[in-house]
Amino acid sequence: MTLCCLRVGCLRVGALRAVALALLSTCGGLAHSQPAPAGWRMSLHLASPPQVSAALPAATDWPTLLTAARQAASNRREQAAVEAAQASHDQARISAWRPRVDATATNTQRWQRYNEQPIRSPNASAGLTLTQPLWRAAERTVADSLQSQAEQTAWQAREQAQQVALEVSLAWLDAVEAAETLKLNQARIDALRLQAQLNERRVQAGVGTVVDQLETRGLLEQAQGERAVWQHRLNTARLQVERLVGQAVPGPLQVPDGLHPMAAGDADPIVVPPLAEGLHLAPGANAAQQARERQLQGARLQLSARQAERWQPTIDLVAELSRTRQSQQFDGLSERQDIRNRAVGVQLNWPLFTSGYQQARTREALALLQQAEAARDEERAALDTRLREAYDTLQHSQRLLAVQHQLVRTAQTTHAAVHKAYLAGLRTHQDLLTARQRIDDSQQALVGTRIQSLKAQVRILSLLEQLHAERIAPLAQVFAREALAPTHPLPDDAP
Repeated sequence: MTLCCLRVGCLRVGALRAVALALLSTCGGLAHSQPAPAGWRMSLHLASPPQVSAALPAATDWPTLLTAARQAASNRREQAAVEAAQASHDQARISAWRPRVDATATNTQRWQRYNEQPIRSPNASAGLTLTQPLWRAAERTVADSLQSQAEQTAWQAREQAQQVALEVSLAWLDAVEAAETLKLNQARIDALRLQAQLNERRVQAGVGTVVDQLETRGLLEQAQGERAVWQHRLNTARLQVERLVGQAVPGPLQVPDGLHPMAAGDADPIVVPPLAEGLHLAPGANAAQQARERQLQGARLQLSARQAERWQPTIDLVAELSRTRQSQQFDGLSERQDIRNRAVGVQLNWPLFTSGYQQARTREALALLQQAEAARDEERAALDTRLREAYDTLQHSQRLLAVQHQLVRTAQTTHAAVHKAYLAGLRTHQDLLTARQRIDDSQQALVGTRIQSLKAQVRILSLLEQLHAERIAPLAQVFAREALAPTHPLPDDAP
């Protein structure tokens, strides 16, 4: 093949030799027979990838991570807040509706002096007091308001759980994207090292130039730098997932070895409902929207309670049973008394004049009601926008996948044709490297689009309160079942 190239392109080979000799003289007389500097040797040797003898462990399951995320510290915090809000509602409801019985007991000693005569009066009493609310309009409305606040807290807890699940899912998808990119990057490094070896042989045969070696070396160093960047992204995403799930997952997290290959014409599973159905379900299913609705309901009840405090009395049924024993000792005489009391009645409290206190409380409740209405409207508009944006991203990614599959095939076909033309002397070494770069770019774009499509589905499920292990099980099939192999520094990367 070399003789054929020399025979067909003798003028071209002569020009390449002239360029090589000029570069060699400029660089201080470096010839291919002399040993290359240490900084150049890395582009002249093909490094074999590390061999892993033992079988790789299975990757951590995505649904398992979502199940474990339920025990995240933020979720436990919100659940405790729900229990506290429910307890506050129970207190207000019991105070407004249930009877109360109080027991009292006293035992006192009293000393007096009357005309220089000492008087001692011991006293002991015990009693029971029953209070049954008959009409407490304000307190009962406050209890209903606290019930709405407890429901709001429960929806906020569900919102927090979905937020944690969303963060776990997005971090896990970032880790999978980094793992897949590292695989593509390793293939690119291997191809460039092979090309560097071929360039060295061509230089030794007198048909290659140092320029070809420098071009290949530059791309190889660029690929190694990109590998360090993606390795950092992988570590960051792994740490993010570990922070969110805590110790709920036994053993270390095993990131999947990238994505399953997808043939042209295929598509990843779609687990979200259509756009029209999603827009219909969102207002009733979204946790943040429901929390705002409960906040508005509680504000309305709070305003009613303040108005009841201003105009309506409280009426209680009061019953009392007591017994008192006392004695009085004076001038050697002792007088004992045993008193029994029974009382039943109705107690009414009605604020007639509060110097504007109740009016101020009513204005405060009205302002909070207006604030809750504005927050509800703002959340509704934001939910609609986020949902439409996620669906638009999903549809765009699905349309783009078919185009990018075609781009990958076209780049591979172009590289094969350019390689044949390069061997025939009809294309330059730079053309060959450019064709190879197009393959890498198209494959990376395809991976990014697949991850973008998965992230869009995750965001839609989170907005619809459906991001849980059972729902995303079909999406987990997109990942490789094996864990990502541990990374080893290439021989020339070692310090």
